[in-house]
Amino acid sequence: MESLRTMFGSDIPMPKKVIVTNWNVDEYSHFGCLLVQYKVGMGKHDRTNFAQPVGTNQAFFAGEATHRRFFATTAGTFMTGRFAERKVLKSFKEETSTS
Repeated sequence: MESLRTMFGSDIPMPKKVIVTNWNVDEYSHFGCLLVQYKVGMGKHDRTNFAQPVGTNQAFFAGEATHRRFFATTAGTFMTGRFAERKVLKSFKEETSTS
């Protein structure tokens, strides 16, 4: 709060609720994260490559690091999550139609 009050003034109230994520014990993420070491010449296409499924649609990736335009944002995380969701659902439909 000290940093926020320094930036925006002392009128900022204390939060009513605080939610802290605990990725290392989350049953769905199991501390999943993508650490990107940027290199000279790296571009938007590289972010798209991060989001490509692995195997025959066995592992799907989402998160702000995989969005070409909105990387490092909550919006990018949300949008790539929805996109990955559609890819997962599509793969299930394809799998059930061929079985």
